[in-house]
Amino acid sequence: MNRFSKHLIVGLTAAFAAHTLATAEALKVSLNPDDFRPAERYINTYNSNLTLPTLFVDLGYGSDVLREATAELNATGLRFPGGTISNNYLWEKDSFETQADDKTKWAARVLKMFKESGKKLNMEAWVKLCETNNMIPMYSLNIYHETPESTVRLLDTIKSYGGELKHIELGTEVYWDPRSHNDVEAYINYCKPLAAAIRAYDPTIQLGANFGPFNKPGKYETKWNKALAKEDFYDAIVHHDYYGGQGIAVDAGIDKKLDEVLYPDGFMTHLVELSHKHDRDDMPLWITEWNMGTKGLATWKGTGAQLLFIAAVMHENICISDDAPIITYHQIYQELFGTFEYNKESGEINYFATYYLLKLFGNFWADAETVAIPNEAAQVGAPQLVSIVRKADSHEAFIVNRDAKEATIKLEQLAGKRGTIELITLTEEQLTGQMPRNTELAEELSIYDVGTLVIPAYTVARVIIPN
Repeated sequence: MNRFSKHLIVGLTAAFAAHTLATAEALKVSLNPDDFRPAERYINTYNSNLTLPTLFVDLGYGSDVLREATAELNATGLRFPGGTISNNYLWEKDSFETQADDKTKWAARVLKMFKESGKKLNMEAWVKLCETNNMIPMYSLNIYHETPESTVRLLDTIKSYGGELKHIELGTEVYWDPRSHNDVEAYINYCKPLAAAIRAYDPTIQLGANFGPFNKPGKYETKWNKALAKEDFYDAIVHHDYYGGQGIAVDAGIDKKLDEVLYPDGFMTHLVELSHKHDRDDMPLWITEWNMGTKGLATWKGTGAQLLFIAAVMHENICISDDAPIITYHQIYQELFGTFEYNKESGEINYFATYYLLKLFGNFWADAETVAIPNEAAQVGAPQLVSIVRKADSHEAFIVNRDAKEATIKLEQLAGKRGTIELITLTEEQLTGQMPRNTELAEELSIYDVGTLVIPAYTVARVIIPN
């Protein structure tokens, strides 16, 4: 576990108890050159799953809407075909096989509709979109249907489209799929011949294996992960993490209170800690789905509190990125989880407030070369979060003020320098109320001295300081 993750775990309990106290004095941020480390580009990737928009509104991988959205969000990767639907995707037909026993209680009817429609998911458009917008193509393989030979044909086909796969997940949440439900040996047997074929084709392709979730009734730590950890056919550990639990049939979730939404500190770090303890600690972790669970989103979707939740988790994702170099937001399009959706009544696209918050973060993270978390131990559970990146022509700071009072941030080594700041500032009423859709939230201001910044209450900010 890297030092950022350790600081988060060590400081969590004490700092969390004090976070509601008013900030008594300015937060002094020290920029020590030794604190900067390489920025992991792929912590700003997105899950796609465009079955329904492809089926009903022709808003798929070849659409201008998706191309523009992934560009505006500065997405660095796009996962295909999506979530558990991947386990039934037939790439040679560019469609799906139906699912007889659906443990999630939603996928089967969607796949049945798609198959009967005769439409294609358009894998080629996904590959070309990734190439156009400089995103890594992240592929989740249907381990149940594909053979070593068809998998090699898949890799050749993607090359013929102008792309190249370097990251492949061996199935999605396979511990809940009926063909390997709670049967890790079955999963291993499905994977090994496919992994061997991929290794022979291109040994630089990274393979991620599905490890089971923690603290669930299935006791995956011992019944699944322990056996899988002994295998060597993969290069990365894959986990999903939903704040409060997914809230689906096989993972009953819980709602979250306002304080828990504003202060999710430790949410992602705890996953890293559990993976190192119960899985193995010699491989990178890919978190290829994360968000709030469905029960939490039923309460907090579209609120200002949701924006502060996402901003806090994005900050934590930077902290754990040494251990988890691939982190994927679930998902780019969808009414509940997504950043935008098609409005059936108006016939137009609705961009949620989350879209504009993630756009601000994407602009901050784009082209980052190195990153530092100043005073990282003191930030855990504290009202203010600060991370700083170096780019070729600038320094940038990402600041989250979760306090009910304004905060003064002192970047002392940058005193006297000019810059600009983009602010998304929320009122107390907006924390629990609905934010406007299709509205740019960030306000841009000039700063004559970035050495002392006054950040309003309930604000997410991006500060740009030209070199």
